[in-house]
Amino acid sequence: MKSELIWKEKLQFNAVIGEHTVPMDAKPPIGQGTAPSPKDLLLSSIAACSAMDVVTHMRKHKIEMTSFAVDSDSETTSGYPAIFKSVKLIFKVHGKMESAELITAVQNSQSKYCGVSAMVSKVVPIHWIAILNDTQVGEGAARFDI
Repeated sequence: MKSELIWKEKLQFNAVIGEHTVPMDAKPPIGQGTAPSPKDLLLSSIAACSAMDVVTHMRKHKIEMTSFAVDSDSETTSGYPAIFKSVKLIFKVHGKMESAELITAVQNSQSKYCGVSAMVSKVVPIHWIAILNDTQVGEGAARFDI
């Protein structure tokens, strides 16, 4: 895995990853806010990694979802460096399935498969909530034995 970070101007950068370009910028007042910050992308990466695991689980078990989203939120420390103090992932799913299936998919992601969560959870607690058809059906925390 490789990437190249290219400075554009001010605090704007492009991360070039293979054939893909991801813009980044700092938030005002130090940046222009023209793109996500590196911490924004890290938070989104945690959610995306786990979301991919959950969707893969559902496809493998031939479970149809009518909608799927992951809300992510982080609390950060004050001062410098400002780092994540905690991360919360809220899995919102609509479809015909047993709640146990969704809980299993999220638990497996947050204990076995999601490499981004596995790395981050070593220094920041990650809490998750599973919501099926607008009803909370489970919650837990990332726990990796690595």
